[in-house]
Amino acid sequence: MRVVIRPETIEVSSHNRATGVIYFADNQEVFPEANWNDFVDVLLLEWSRQLLGVASGRMEQVTLRFMDGPFSVGLVCEATQCRALFKHGDKIVGSVGEIEVADLIQSFMSAGESLLNNGAFLTQMPKEASELRVALTQLKRGVPQARQ
Repeated sequence: MRVVIRPETIEVSSHNRATGVIYFADNQEVFPEANWNDFVDVLLLEWSRQLLGVASGRMEQVTLRFMDGPFSVGLVCEATQCRALFKHGDKIVGSVGEIEVADLIQSFMSAGESLLNNGAFLTQMPKEASELRVALTQLKRGVPQARQ
């Protein structure tokens, strides 16, 4: 399972929010859908913080929530592997088992780089770009980050 961002869809609003197509994908399944548009800056930063808890061993379960709609991905982890539960509200609508935490972290790194390579995001939202860069660096290293 990986996080997918389609870089060509990223737009920065006049209210300094970055939106774009973002979703989770596995071999044959996507969640919530292949064209899901949401707040990519907010999601990547918060999801990176959640995943850092898993990578550092502080948390065994986290919930990665989408901003728009009642969608979330619950990760239940043990050692170096997780199981993902795709949820619509409280209802489980799909799952993926045996996800390597290292592979999931790599997909977050790639998704984050897609956003950090967006010129409008870098120039219009430098604080958020800096926070995301720090979060991704800490995630890569597995070092807990201080809350802002």
